[in-house]
Amino acid sequence: MSEQNKPFHKYPHWLTAFLCQARLSSREINCLMVIVRKTLGFNKEWDSIAVSQFQKLAGIKHKGHVYKYIKSLEDKKIIEIDRNSRINRYRILEQGTRMGTLVHKRVGTQ
Repeated sequence: MSEQNKPFHKYPHWLTAFLCQARLSSREINCLMVIVRKTLGFNKEWDSIAVSQFQKLAGIKHKGHVYKYIKSLEDKKIIEIDRNSRINRYRILEQGTRMGTLVHKRVGTQ
């Protein structure tokens, strides 16, 4: 199998560093990884993700729990949600720290 055809998910180094230091529950991490897979894994800034996809990919049975974990990620400014369509669109906000203050930048910008 060539390198091109090997299955893997590509995401930035800052995300690995962030996850090592973040205080997230395992379910929050699962939901975040669904968003990472559907956006950064396919070189997209935004992607529409149905709650049923979160349930299936993150292993969460109840829709209400998915909403709770997603809202928590949004409140922590880890993700941004566009609620202007039937299915919400999600993107990851890049995390950085300067003098103890969380700085949020758009993915792919300098």
